Amino acid sequence: MENKIYTKRVDLDYQHAIDKPGYNKSLENMTKEELIEVIKFTDHQRFTDPNYSQAAENVTMKSAGMNPHNWRDKHGLDSVEENGEGKPCKLAKYDTRKFDGSFSFCDMSLNKIETLYENNTKIIYAGFIEGELIFSISIPMKNDSIKKSLIESYHSKHSKGQRKVLTVSRGYYEWDCSNIKLNYIHPEMRNYYDKFTRPFYGFLRHLEIIKPVEETEKVLYS
Repeated sequence: MENKIYTKRVDLDYQHAIDKPGYNKSLENMTKEELIEVIKFTDHQRFTDPNYSQAAENVTMKSAGMNPHNWRDKHGLDSVEENGEGKPCKLAKYDTRKFDGSFSFCDMSLNKIETLYENNTKIIYAGFIEGELIFSISIPMKNDSIKKSLIESYHSKHSKGQRKVLTVSRGYYEWDCSNIKLNYIHPEMRNYYDKFTRPFYGFLRHLEIIKPVEETEKVLYS
């Protein structure tokens, strides 16, 4: 069934690119059930495709009560008005990787490090499994430990250019629990224990105790 839907999606994409009247007619001729399956497949792809994370970024920002920036107008932060940047981490059901609390910047410069620090930009780090939100936390960037680690990492990389891929590990922010906000945690979190490193799982559970999520559903579905 999945291969059939995938083929249908590819055919629609091709028509959309070269034959808009034919694309419209194909949609009109599809049954309600076929349309539902194509939409579900497309949504799953938007959440899980490692090269396209718009859906995951949108949910990440909304989980923190922020309005995601329109994808056509996006420049810089994912939520410019609310000073937020989303870092969704997506795992497949049978992925051997685990959530470990680290997040990366693909185009980090020394100026950007300073700007994120001075503006105290909130990094919204969220974890997804097959498109399902498992957790979301907000990490403020006005953190001397994070800033120092990023600058040291920047200078240790010998790649050319001013922008580099830099990673922030859990150890640089977990000690600062008073400033970390737990936005969402899956109600059946224990069922996903094997998808986490033990230290990060313990960190989230600790946050859940000292900073329980309030009115989660209002944030996610308003």
